[in-house]
Amino acid sequence: MKKLLIAIITMIASVMLWFILIQLRWETYVVVTFPEPRGEAIWSYDPLGFWAISILCGSIFLVGLCLVFWYRISHLKDKT
Repeated sequence: MKKLLIAIITMIASVMLWFILIQLRWETYVVVTFPEPRGEAIWSYDPLGFWAISILCGSIFLVGLCLVFWYRISHLKDKT
């Protein structure tokens, strides 16, 4: 059960990390570079930074998801 909790916390932490990093990237790059934003999304201002942050956090999320499935499969094998 402890492994499942760690995997779920990893997934939640990766989503929270994505939100924090996107906000920091917005404040440090987009607001400084473009003082009057046009109401565009961040990926239109900084596609490479958005892509890098999304790949990093998405990878962490997928590791957590794989851990959830690994735990569930190993837990089912132990019951049989």
